[in-house]
Amino acid sequence: TYAPGRWSLAAYTTAGRAGQRARPEHGALLAYRPRQSGLGLRLGVLRETRGVLGSDSRGAFGRVSAHSAALGFEWSGRAFGWGLAADVELGVVDGRSTGGLIEGLSGLATSTAQLRAHRRLGGRDSVLLSLSQPLRLERGQARLRLPVARGLDGAVAERATTARLAPSGRQLDLAVYWQRRGVLGGALRAGAVVSRHPGHAAGALEAGVQLGFRRAF
Repeated sequence: TYAPGRWSLAAYTTAGRAGQRARPEHGALLAYRPRQSGLGLRLGVLRETRGVLGSDSRGAFGRVSAHSAALGFEWSGRAFGWGLAADVELGVVDGRSTGGLIEGLSGLATSTAQLRAHRRLGGRDSVLLSLSQPLRLERGQARLRLPVARGLDGAVAERATTARLAPSGRQLDLAVYWQRRGVLGGALRAGAVVSRHPGHAAGALEAGVQLGFRRAF
């Protein structure tokens, strides 16, 4: 979080953390929100030494690494009794590969977005609507050199090819949550989520329901 009218700068690293030593990440985030405005802006950079966007490669595919930058815009306000918020982030990734079938990566482009609407229904009840798209690779290609045959002399014949990395679909998650406060000293929450093209794979549809209770002690 950051205060209106002030710049905020944060930096982090996962180097040395348990379970993260094999693929440490280093990043920084610069953010600003003007006073008396629902608009916000942020700029983030990330260095992955053994992965690209959280995915790694091993074995015959060699080793990949990446430098990423993302520009995010956010807005919040009110209309017709609803609290509204929107968040959009666009990113670019410079991926590198060494020692494997992947000869190189083109420039990658990413996106993520979320729209939210919140409203009080009464003294204790409230409802939240959300439409979001998880992080998606919008554009990018990998150049591969694949072994296709071995001659009598033992020489391996290879073929160069290009693989499109953008997924076949676009995941959209529609969620509806209802919450009632003051139930047994806590809050009762129920919701339903429908995902179109989960995992950004075209042609799929998933749905689920949630029920929870929260109380502070």
